Amino acid sequence: MKDDPFNFIDSLPWSEVAHAYGVATDAPRQLRCLISANVDEREEAVNGFLYSSIFHQYSLHSATPFVMQSVLKLLEWRDLPNQAGSTCVGSIAYELIHFIRMCAECRQRSVEGVLHPSAPTIEDAARSGLDTYRRYATHEEADVRAEADALLTWVESGAPVFPLTIKAPIAIRPKPQHSSIEFLSAFWPLLAAMIVTPLSIYFHQPWIGIVILIGIALCQKRWWTCVFGLLNAIALAVGVINCSIAAIKLLTR
Repeated sequence: MKDDPFNFIDSLPWSEVAHAYGVATDAPRQLRCLISANVDEREEAVNGFLYSSIFHQYSLHSATPFVMQSVLKLLEWRDLPNQAGSTCVGSIAYELIHFIRMCAECRQRSVEGVLHPSAPTIEDAARSGLDTYRRYATHEEADVRAEADALLTWVESGAPVFPLTIKAPIAIRPKPQHSSIEFLSAFWPLLAAMIVTPLSIYFHQPWIGIVILIGIALCQKRWWTCVFGLLNAIALAVGVINCSIAAIKLLTR
């Protein structure tokens, strides 16, 4: 289809950006689940992806502006299903436009890490949806109209900062359940350090361990997350130190 949003979504460099739980390669699949016919998949995509991985405890990440652009593409899509009651709060249209508003309120200063060179700022990503907000300002749902009106007023006013609003508390969202594989992948550098360090020392090849661990450390964008980043960094540092001590002992024999 000419207006299929997934042509755009699949073209984004997801492997080069991260969310709260690591590299954002799961984004295309999760974005598709937002419009799934399965209620559980939609709820997980909203609660476990948008409001956990991408918008994590009021922190944003390098994947966030790309997800904002993708969500706007979904909102612009004429085939966006009108799934009333699709999540714990409201329709999927409400969830998507509310997500954009929350990101706009948090602003660029809430981004952890560095944005991809081709990514817009959080504010620019939100402003790009002007025509979409105009369309949803006449939506049949009052909550959707309210979110669209707030965004529309902000964009048209030209204000540099989205005004913080006093609004009803966001419904408490269930804690997402991540698979054991996803959990382990969040701190693979720690596991690598625990394996590489003793093996390289045991086989009297500590310099190989140093090279491997430093190589992992230099690929920080591949493993740093707000949850396990410090733990991973400490494990790699300790591994390099132990391998260095072993190497010095070998050289001074």
